[in-house]
Amino acid sequence: MKILFNILFFLAFILPSYTYTYLFIIVGAILFSFFNFKSFNFSHQKFIFLAVFFIALSSNILSNNLIFLSDIDLIKNFLLLIIVMLLGNYNTYSLNSSIILTIIGLLIFSQLTFVFDLTFFKNIIDNFYPVEDRFLVWTHRSIDSIQDLIDINIRAGGIFRNPNQYSKYLNLLFIVYLNKHPKFNRAQITLILIILVSILLTGSRTGFFVFFFILTLKLKYEKYNILPFLVLIPTVFALDLYFNFRSLDLFFDESLANRIPVIDYIFFDSSSLGLLLGNFYGEESISSKLSTSFMFDSDLLSLLYSFGIAGIFILCYIFYRLTIYSGLKYVFPIFLYAITGGVFFDIRFLLVLYLVLSFYKPKSENLI
Repeated sequence: MKILFNILFFLAFILPSYTYTYLFIIVGAILFSFFNFKSFNFSHQKFIFLAVFFIALSSNILSNNLIFLSDIDLIKNFLLLIIVMLLGNYNTYSLNSSIILTIIGLLIFSQLTFVFDLTFFKNIIDNFYPVEDRFLVWTHRSIDSIQDLIDINIRAGGIFRNPNQYSKYLNLLFIVYLNKHPKFNRAQITLILIILVSILLTGSRTGFFVFFFILTLKLKYEKYNILPFLVLIPTVFALDLYFNFRSLDLFFDESLANRIPVIDYIFFDSSSLGLLLGNFYGEESISSKLSTSFMFDSDLLSLLYSFGIAGIFILCYIFYRLTIYSGLKYVFPIFLYAITGGVFFDIRFLLVLYLVLSFYKPKSENLI
């Protein structure tokens, strides 16, 4: 089973994002859970989320919004429910170091393939990994010299195409690697620097912040002298004066501005009951309802609209307890992606996170 766990983890990162890929990962995760259960715990937290879920669904039906409910929103919500219900006690499995390093190596190579315009490998990636036109500006900019790093705003997302997604998966691998190798050595410091450069090349501000948050927790938890590592901060910002990395742009003006109309929609479109217990449907259904493209661009906003204040509170509490009692250290920062991107409604990522948290060296049998 340990081999199967490592294979499933590897494929969940590397497989291209097609419908059959999601089906494989979903079915694989559910089957793995089924055959590795120690005990099932239907906790109070699960019951409350289940109640909020079906109240939100019933409210959607009664308000005649069912006609706008998209298949994608329906599937995402039920998969989120299934994952929450599956949280429990499992046989534990450790991830193999070579698997972790192989995935990191493949992801970074795929990123550099686009940065340095390695045509042969780019063609291979283009043939196997789907690309949307709106991501082309991020993934297909390449450089011919170091000078181009100054002149061109590189946002390289590798096989994920989306640089924010890339940084999220890379930071999760960083967390898993640090758990496997608690003691610093030259090889680990070298890998940390490589990952840092890769995160900078994504242009993801959230990714950069999460990376340093993880590293800070690592240093504090292991009681290392933090001073030698603090030199990284002025060094990186000094490089930024020359290269102007987007990841170090601390002004979120356009990002925040894009979310203001979304926040307005949430509060003005929802009833008091909707704000408390949710409206069930999400951005795909809203796009259908408004006949225009609509994006929350934040998991927390999406959760607030779908399951209300009660739903978002209980869901965060469930994963907080899971984080505390799992054996995976330094994992809390990964949930910060819910502010500017997706964690709970990014089903592929949530499944990978669920596998790691539930199956990887728990501190307690009562995870939630």
